[in-house]
Amino acid sequence: MPYVNSVKRWGIKVGLERGLQRGLQRGLKQATRDIRDIVIEVLDERFGEVPSDLVSAINKIEELNKLKSLVRIAVRCDSLQDFAKSLNE
Repeated sequence: MPYVNSVKRWGIKVGLERGLQRGLQRGLKQATRDIRDIVIEVLDERFGEVPSDLVSAINKIEELNKLKSLVRIAVRCDSLQDFAKSLNE
């Protein structure tokens, strides 16, 4: 087994940390996109075609917790208008 000096160990550690961080960021972005799609699909299934302005508003949301909350609201709301009101809260 070849000798790995402290500089190489440090380089490996930094590379692994950067790779892990990039992977986590990509995973978070994908999860955000997936949850947006779920919100839109639930609304479409319940109320028919979702207006493009509402789709645009949903697609602008970056906060994962807000999107999770919107899934629950989409399942429970009585209309698209009620859902749209909750976007502004």
